[in-house]
Amino acid sequence: MIDFDTRQLTALVRNEIPLEAFKIDAIQVGKHYDCIDFYQINDIYIEDPAVEGYNFDNSNHTIHERFARLNELDGHVHLAGGLSCSVTDQRINSIRISKRYIEPVTHFSREQIIEFHGVPEIELIDDYMHSGFDYSVDNYILVYNTKNLNFYIDPETNLLREIYTGVLDLKYFSIS
Repeated sequence: MIDFDTRQLTALVRNEIPLEAFKIDAIQVGKHYDCIDFYQINDIYIEDPAVEGYNFDNSNHTIHERFARLNELDGHVHLAGGLSCSVTDQRINSIRISKRYIEPVTHFSREQIIEFHGVPEIELIDDYMHSGFDYSVDNYILVYNTKNLNFYIDPETNLLREIYTGVLDLKYFSIS
């Protein structure tokens, strides 16, 4: 896991800094993907438009080869500890902050986030139905598209679980 100043993460949640000022070590939305510490990467998924459907070709390339392919193709870089970056046209266009990286701010509640950021533009439900009988809600999501911020809230504790920067594709969620 990358050591970083967790005060920036707290400031992002508290709406004290804009997303454009937020970074984890050298990783920042808008920067070239080579700012990612190669030795922190545990997986890279390349989106190859020449391959229809899920790109099983990824497993035919080493991590080093996939990292180099980001010069030509888009993809997702997953780092140890729960940090992921989506790369488009060689630039980081979104960051997912979860697991160990989100721990310093998991004490913030849904109500506090709304107090800091205002009423969300949309509230989504990250849910799924399994076999037609087993319905489950994984997260409630507070969506702030104008800020490119999405706060995932644990449905059992009502506390922050994950942050995703960028615009979510609404077809994958239910609207609250």
